[in-house]
Amino acid sequence: MVDTRSRRYATAARRMFWSGIVLFLVGLAALGAARTDGATTWRCDPKCRSVTGTWESVEVAGAVVAGLGGLLWAAAVLMATLRRPARRP
Repeated sequence: MVDTRSRRYATAARRMFWSGIVLFLVGLAALGAARTDGATTWRCDPKCRSVTGTWESVEVAGAVVAGLGGLLWAAAVLMATLRRPARRP
């Protein structure tokens, strides 16, 4: 059984909380960068057409990182709220 009143437990929950927020924001920034018009690669041979490739990978990676950040944040919130109450003396 995990001692939910220990300092290490609280520190782990705090680190998970802030890491989740940072990962979520980095993922959103990657999604935003991948969806801008400047992120579209164009190849003009006889006709100009958009080319899929790196920016689609950035968009998928951003979505994954944002999702993992949200899950990490939610787990940290649950860790903090579901702590056992202190024992009565």
